[in-house]
Amino acid sequence: MPNLEECHTEECNILSRIVQKCHDQHPFGKFGGSCHAEEVRVQVCYKKERIARRAQHNQEARIRAQKRDAAIKEFKKWKENRDKS
Repeated sequence: MPNLEECHTEECNILSRIVQKCHDQHPFGKFGGSCHAEEVRVQVCYKKERIARRAQHNQEARIRAQKRDAAIKEFKKWKENRDKS
């Protein structure tokens, strides 16, 4: 399993460390919302990462689909030429 810090941007890692430090400083207050503002900032950062990752994956999928469609078209063209011979 990869290290969690390898999965996120440096910005989100810093925010995550701030939340961890807040939880360490307020062991029982973390259940009462004493670190809520920091946790929300981390959630917003993770959401931005997720949206960017989704956009990148969608772009990669479009490229793969275009390559696949081109290969199918080329195969059909080859098959038609072969059947005519």
